[in-house]
Amino acid sequence: MDTDIVMLYLRTEHAFHERKVRVHGRTVSVRLESLYFDALDEMCEREDVGIEELAERIERVGGRGCDLEVGLRTLVVSYFRSATPRSPYSGRTIH
Repeated sequence: MDTDIVMLYLRTEHAFHERKVRVHGRTVSVRLESLYFDALDEMCEREDVGIEELAERIERVGGRGCDLEVGLRTLVVSYFRSATPRSPYSGRTIH
């Protein structure tokens, strides 16, 4: 991946946004990079599930004190990694 593309990506996609999400009847503020919210919205649409349901599932697994933002990020990365075939270059280091 070209370094200029990486730098442009980091400048444009690193902005944080906040959404209020209902989790087990309470309102929780979730603060993620716009890229993650875009990916979450796409994932929810593909799977016909709401972000609230995903948040509740994450809390059920991790407990009420779990870091919901980390759980959502992990879920997004895992979801899209599982949908993408491995590249023959996947073991190489990006310079």
